[in-house]
Amino acid sequence: EYGPEQLTMSNAAGLGLPVQNCQVFMSHGDSVVKLPSGFEVIGSTARVPNTAVRHTSKPWYGVQFHPEVDHTEHGLDILQFFAE
Repeated sequence: EYGPEQLTMSNAAGLGLPVQNCQVFMSHGDSVVKLPSGFEVIGSTARVPNTAVRHTSKPWYGVQFHPEVDHTEHGLDILQFFAE
């Protein structure tokens, strides 16, 4: 099941977002329950605590939502962050 969720960032600049909270479009059934070594959470939703993560020393990121769809607010900002 896909749908909207409210993303709360602990560090909005971590994905190039201009805001701390925004709506994202994601699968409600998928979730990473344990992060690999060296990763930290930078964003979460009410149902998915590891919605956005980054590596503490390498330029590696992960998101569990779709920044490319129109339903994700500031999705283009996120894609630009990864393209630069």
